[in-house]
Amino acid sequence: MIYLQDILVATGGQLVGEAAITQFPRFCYDSRRLRAGELFVAVKTDRGDGHDYIAQAVRGGAAGILCQTPTDLDGYLGPCIVVPDTQGALTDWARHVLRKYHPQVVGITGSTGKTSTREAIVSVLGTRLRVFRNPANFSGRFGLPIALAGLSPEHEVAVLELACDSYGEIAHLAELTRPGVAVVRGISHVHLACFDTLDAIAQEKGRLVEILPPNGTAVLNYDDPLVLAMRERTQGQVITFGQSPDADLVASDVRTDGDGLRFTVHFPGAVGMGLPGYPIKGEVRTRLIGRHHVYTLLAAIAVGLVYRVPWGDIVDTLEVLRPSPGRINPLQGVGGSIILDDTYSASPASMLAGLRTLAEYPAERRVAVLGGMSQLGGYAVQAHRQVGQAAAGFVDLLVTRGEHGAWIAEAAQEAGLPGNRVLVTYTVTDAARFLREWLGHGDVLLVKGDVDDRMEQVVHVLLADPERDAVRLARQEPGWETVRVTRPERPTWVDVDLEAIAYNVRRIKEIVEPRVEILAVLKADA
Repeated sequence: MIYLQDILVATGGQLVGEAAITQFPRFCYDSRRLRAGELFVAVKTDRGDGHDYIAQAVRGGAAGILCQTPTDLDGYLGPCIVVPDTQGALTDWARHVLRKYHPQVVGITGSTGKTSTREAIVSVLGTRLRVFRNPANFSGRFGLPIALAGLSPEHEVAVLELACDSYGEIAHLAELTRPGVAVVRGISHVHLACFDTLDAIAQEKGRLVEILPPNGTAVLNYDDPLVLAMRERTQGQVITFGQSPDADLVASDVRTDGDGLRFTVHFPGAVGMGLPGYPIKGEVRTRLIGRHHVYTLLAAIAVGLVYRVPWGDIVDTLEVLRPSPGRINPLQGVGGSIILDDTYSASPASMLAGLRTLAEYPAERRVAVLGGMSQLGGYAVQAHRQVGQAAAGFVDLLVTRGEHGAWIAEAAQEAGLPGNRVLVTYTVTDAARFLREWLGHGDVLLVKGDVDDRMEQVVHVLLADPERDAVRLARQEPGWETVRVTRPERPTWVDVDLEAIAYNVRRIKEIVEPRVEILAVLKADA
């Protein structure tokens, strides 16, 4: 809950208008997604000005306005708080609220796996404590303060996913949240367009462990050298996890099947930490799909150890843990197929992890349906080619979508995948139409791509029971029907709707009949 008095105290903002409404359930920064009663935040960026939509937000039921420039709205009775900078005001408010409620903070960062790790940690700590979590897409400099509207005095621990796509962002979030436990999953080729090198990414992510107090704990992936090196950058205690026998928390005998994952965990240091009841060796199983989730569970176990959660509670909780939407979530597909829905996002590491999971999943035939990966800078072509080469080694069919996906298809064919087992598409309709006819009982398909490719739309078309399972897909909130994902760099741009072009071509073919050939003329920079 957001209280007007907290905003005024934290920001020093000027109150304009009536103060009849003094609390709000949530912030909203997009008038198209506003729900009645929310506090609308008018944000200025280099791509738009939220002040232009204040009137629309008021008509939509905004109970209050946080802005930089007062707006004349005749008849509006809600409070309007005017501040020098709305993004800075959100940060000031978030800092105030965290200090006011004073939850213990567990911060999680890394290139991939943050959300699954957050969910596993929340589940483990939730057996003993009242836990707050921030949604995955509200984890940056701007989003995290908005998410903290859900924090309340009852929450004892805040498990916060911290993401970044710019220099200084993790340092900013770490200073804001002041975690007592910092978890770093791994460093890989994500946001290279912003950071240039893996070392630069590691330097940024490591800011989280630098801020730990002497009584804090850094939970680090031993198997990732860039993460392991962070133990020299913290004054807190360090617990490492991994499959290396030299880690503090070790996984061995990893087994995967269609029902999930199981492995043996060793923690000889449990006795030394004064943790009675913890075995030096124990069995862990989960419904999460894919051996990369070994690191998800090890991180959650490590945080459970820090908070003295009983071993039995940890094991029982992890056993019933389910995949989050769009993160290798098995769904029933058409024709008796199984869809491994991994459409939430994509990076080189997560693409390869998804393909390894597909290779190990029991199947009659294996299909990879892949979109592209964004923000890779000069590494983009190489990354997509690596994915294509990996897929070529085992898939029965490769379907790609989009221009970046075409790089995957090209590399797969060069690696030996026959051309009749590769389909390059540019629209949801084209990808799904072929697959609906091709898929049969026992087929397993991995569907994955970055946010811009909206690969969850492909999954939706291929669901055996969309009415039942569509709610289990990523990005099903109403706002995603209207919110643009891409961010044009110019104030004016032209959209080319490939779905519409494909439809028009099909209609032309129907009109002129198949025997008539069609010539398409494409004009560059028209």
